[in-house]
Amino acid sequence: MADLAVQMLNDVRVIPPNDDPMWPLWRYVNKIVKIGGHGRNARMICRLCDLDFSGSYSRVRAHLLKVSNSGMKPCPKVCIDVLILLKDEQDKADAMLVDDLEVLDNEAA
Repeated sequence: MADLAVQMLNDVRVIPPNDDPMWPLWRYVNKIVKIGGHGRNARMICRLCDLDFSGSYSRVRAHLLKVSNSGMKPCPKVCIDVLILLKDEQDKADAMLVDDLEVLDNEAA
């Protein structure tokens, strides 16, 4: 089953030229149009289930990682094996952010 999850994510993942590894779940939505001036709000479609929604990365994260009480419908295509892989991608990005903050703290001291 894990092999199927890897294949499923490989089939839908799109890594754009301006990809930011700090925001890995953007790779699983198709941004249709940017909304507003600054920030990362956009209208998007989930590449897994075709849900059309608007918002920021936090809504993408809530949808794909099935965050409860977030106001976002969980992605029905994300089974436990896919969830583990997506969470691992997000955890690695979060760890990079923590490392970057520690470097900044050490430079400031």
